[in-house]
Order: sequence, then C-alpha cells, then structure tokens
Amino acid sequence: MPGTVRRDGASFRAGDRVAALPVTGSFAQTAAVDARMVFPLPDNIDTRRGTALPLNYLTAHFALIHRGALRPGEVVLVHSATGGLGSAA
Repeated sequence: MPGTVRRDGASFRAGDRVAALPVTGSFAQTAAVDARMVFPLPDNIDTRRGTALPLNYLTAHFALIHRGALRPGEVVLVHSATGGLGSAA
C-alpha cells in the first residue's frame, strides 16, 4: 500500500512518500506499520503504480534473483504473465 508518512520515525520523515507491507489495516486510511516493512516510493512512480511495488515487484525480484540466481546477461521467459507477479517479472 502506498502512502505518506505522518510522523517522523527511525528512517522516514513526515511527508515522505512510501510503500508498505502492513500485516493488518491495509484498507484503512491510516495504518501503523513496522518500519522494516516500509520502503521509499521513488518520485517517478505514481501512487497507483506504487500499490504493486511491495508485493508484486519485490516478490518477482526475490524469485528471479535470489531463488532463480538470474545474472546480468541472462534471459528468462515468463509464461502467462497476465497477473501482477507475472507482469512484474
């Protein structure tokens, strides 16, 4: 879920744009999220696209780089890439 930090914290300041993976409360207007599960949202990514960043893109990155050991110069074919994770991959 993308959002804006409301109060200064350990790694973020009020007003920072972030994406987060809350355990609960992601349908609420305000949610308290463990700082380890909050990521800066780059300025070139709008809020709508930021919604997919934490779950889809980080999962694809983990699967391809850490589990699949994909290295620079290698190519991967993603079959049935119509869902969020497949599109991210």
